[in-house]
Amino acid sequence: GGTMDNKLKSVVVEPTQSLLQKWLRKEHNIHISLYPLKNGWGMDVRPTIYGKSSFFEARRFKTFEQALEKGLQEALKLI
Repeated sequence: GGTMDNKLKSVVVEPTQSLLQKWLRKEHNIHISLYPLKNGWGMDVRPTIYGKSSFFEARRFKTFEQALEKGLQEALKLI
C-alpha cells in the first residue's frame, strides 16, 4: 500500500485563479471583473496604482476561465 509520503509527493502546489485574483485585489488594489456576453465572456481590469487609474478591457472569450486568465495576466503586468 501507499504511504502518506508517496501521496504528498504527487501534490503540486500552485495558486488557483481565484486565490490570485483575491491577492491582486487585497495587496495591489487591482480589480478584475468578468461579465457574460451573448456569445461568451468579457473582462476588465481596473487598478489604482500610485494614485492613477488605468483600465484594460477585452471581450469575447469562450469560457469564464479564459477571460479570468487573461485578466490575471494583464493585472500581473501592472505590478
